[in-house]
Amino acid sequence: MVDPVSAGVVWLLVSPILMELGKAALDDYVKDFFKGCIKDVEGLAKKPFARYAARDALKNFIILFEQELQRSHLDKTQIKQYLQPLKQFIDRPTVREVLGSVFQANCRVLNTAILAESWQNLTVQHPVRRNLPTFTKIVPDRFLQGRSIASLPDTFSWEQVAEKYLKSAKLIIEQNAELRAILNSQKLDRIDRTLETMAPIPTDFNLEIYQEALREQYECLDLGNLDTRSGEYERQLTVKEIFIPQNARYCQEYLPKDYELPKEIQNRLRELGEIATEVSAEDLERYQKAYTQQQTRSI
Repeated sequence: MVDPVSAGVVWLLVSPILMELGKAALDDYVKDFFKGCIKDVEGLAKKPFARYAARDALKNFIILFEQELQRSHLDKTQIKQYLQPLKQFIDRPTVREVLGSVFQANCRVLNTAILAESWQNLTVQHPVRRNLPTFTKIVPDRFLQGRSIASLPDTFSWEQVAEKYLKSAKLIIEQNAELRAILNSQKLDRIDRTLETMAPIPTDFNLEIYQEALREQYECLDLGNLDTRSGEYERQLTVKEIFIPQNARYCQEYLPKDYELPKEIQNRLRELGEIATEVSAEDLERYQKAYTQQQTRSI
């Protein structure tokens, strides 16, 4: 998590990004962060406690990103070069989804592969396109092409950032009573639904009506995928008419398929332990007789 000792540090990337984050944009972060664990994200986005949680999570991620740059021995001037790329980075839907996954109950690790890939695919917008979007409509794209971003240092570790960010998110949940209550409620709902699927059949369940409903629904074949004129044959071909009963004989020592193979293949499979060892002709005849005299059984 974010080092408490650094709480009073002036970070180079945090303020410029958060200051530009308007209410509407923050609402979008709330929706993206919590859509995987809370049903009513539209209503949640209007709650101040949810905005605080999303803002704190975003702030922690930016700080941890900058800390990792510092750990890679970048100076202030070099770190400032990552400001605009980081703004675009956290605005990507895939990145928001990963950053928001920390609020899910079963989250243990973050998908750092998506974070790394998203950063590699970034391009920094041309300043004119970024600052004068209306003007760019009359200027040919070839004059306002973006440029590739500066690559991250070799020692930069998304895993380090993700691990600390996950811990910081758990602390946000612990300190935010209203958010914690909603997340716990959603968790209990999921547990209830799981228990319902595991519950035994109710005593008042009418099995005969259920059987009749299944029979009525699946008795006849649906030929719609085979012929657009299937309406002409609707409920004319039943499953029973095309079903072929499967019968078999019980076998123990004698497996017919093993002795139908050529001798050379049988010997090779015996060396590999794939089939039983060879038996005498007398025993084989006895096994075959016992097998063929059995009545077939329906399976």
